[in-house]
Amino acid sequence: MEWEKKKVQFKFRLGEFNLFNMDLSAFVCNSYFTDIRQEDSTQIVREFLSRSEVHGAIIRSCPVRKDLPLIRLERGYIQYAPYHYERYFVDIEGSFDEYLKKFRHKSRSTRLRQAKKFKEFSGGKIEWKEYRYPDEIETFYQFARGISETTYQERLVGCALPKDEAFRKDLRNLAETDSIRGYVLFHKEIPIAYLMSSIIKDSTMLLRYIGFNPTYKQYSPGTILQYLVLQRLFSEGKMRVFDFTEGEGQYKKYFSNNSKRCADIYFFKLSLSNILIIIVHSSLARISRFIVKILDILKLKSRIKKAIRSHA
Repeated sequence: MEWEKKKVQFKFRLGEFNLFNMDLSAFVCNSYFTDIRQEDSTQIVREFLSRSEVHGAIIRSCPVRKDLPLIRLERGYIQYAPYHYERYFVDIEGSFDEYLKKFRHKSRSTRLRQAKKFKEFSGGKIEWKEYRYPDEIETFYQFARGISETTYQERLVGCALPKDEAFRKDLRNLAETDSIRGYVLFHKEIPIAYLMSSIIKDSTMLLRYIGFNPTYKQYSPGTILQYLVLQRLFSEGKMRVFDFTEGEGQYKKYFSNNSKRCADIYFFKLSLSNILIIIVHSSLARISRFIVKILDILKLKSRIKKAIRSHA
């Protein structure tokens, strides 16, 4: 397992709202999730936590056989596992037509209707482009940033495509090693959806950012672009996996043909301040779940979510 000491932002959220962040100094596991074994982490975590200059250690997307307890006291530290989720991915094997067989007939028909509708809306042609080389990646970034500024993630959640120079430098470095792919969907030369992914292990593509201009929502541009990207990956035959990475989402579940149960695990030193951090963080999560449950009972969840996003 590969580890790196760095500053991380520990986010305190209430539903989709990011209330505030806390900067933590921690050892973070950088290994790909298939290379992580929870049972191998105990001794090394204890070693890390013995150092005075860090708050703790973090393993994201740790594969688990069953969900871990939210809080567990260990000798000298607290194990906190606030997030459990299915990590969805696509095993790129066989042909694209064989992959499509996983979808029900009605679902396949829906995708074809969406593509036809968008094609007609675009004057009879679907225009999209891949960006991968150093002299292309800045153009992709400008298109993607323009789209990102229109999304609710940018205006409400604060988790859209970054706009700092350090991020742009990272993109250029990735392009130099052929480790990035950017895709943009256009409507009559206007960029309306983007997808950015990085490449590891030569044949694993990780979804990093995806977004679309909500003005075009009725034409499902994000779904169409994801479909086109997967179609190309199956056709090229160079990638073995398209990984939707952390977190769940209906579109991830829809497009995937495999998944692993994972958890984000935080290891904190046993101290009063860290106990308070965990109490506040977990309490906000419980309040969020309670509110969602009530809204589900009242059948208001989707209506309120749409209203918040449309007015963000």
